[in-house]
Amino acid sequence: MSSNANASTIFVGVDVSKAALDVYRPDTNEFLKIENTDEAIIQLCSQLEKKLERLGLERALIYKTAILTGLRHNELQTLKVGDLSFGDVPFVKLQRNNEKSRKGSTVDLR
Repeated sequence: MSSNANASTIFVGVDVSKAALDVYRPDTNEFLKIENTDEAIIQLCSQLEKKLERLGLERALIYKTAILTGLRHNELQTLKVGDLSFGDVPFVKLQRNNEKSRKGSTVDLR
């Protein structure tokens, strides 16, 4: 499997030679067995489409946070729930060891 796959790609392996379809989703390491009928295949495609929509919304939130705060990839990746404050002035507290300058700082969320 290529690591250069489009971010909106979900790979699914399907064995179609039986009355029941064996489906493998490498993205979730999940094995499913569904009936080999049009209705079951349509339902599977619908489930995969919903996952893509949710994934798109999650990524959009991350991209928006990155753009509005100027945080770098590693800084975003290492954030913990305790680093966020949603009080009167919402902010993100960057830990010293996760920040490029190694000083530690806070970034306002606007």
